[in-house]
Amino acid sequence: MKREQTITCTVCPKGCRVTVSFDDAGNVTKIKGNACSKGEKYAKAELVNPKRVLTTTARVKGGVKPLVSVKTDKPIPLKRMMDCMAEIAEFRAKAPIKCGDVLIENIGKTKANLVATSETKTA
Repeated sequence: MKREQTITCTVCPKGCRVTVSFDDAGNVTKIKGNACSKGEKYAKAELVNPKRVLTTTARVKGGVKPLVSVKTDKPIPLKRMMDCMAEIAEFRAKAPIKCGDVLIENIGKTKANLVATSETKTA
């Protein structure tokens, strides 16, 4: 039994509707609707192992602000997102913090670092 799933490619502003076909084992058998090879690569990755950049806030200890905005320095597997959020919930960044500071290395064992996207000074 073949299955199909259609997604919208977000690699460029075209927003191609890409249809991916799978076999019974879940292997990709056909990709159609993409205007370029980037769309094919995106669609396959999105359906086989979707990834996202995690953006959120982290608590700050000893800062003039109680929170600092943060993000991962590269996309992480969507299935690891909640584990990373739990790690951030337990974490306390120590002020002062500068934009770009690595706050957690290899967050959730994803090989991505959590970096500050804002700054805060010491209270």
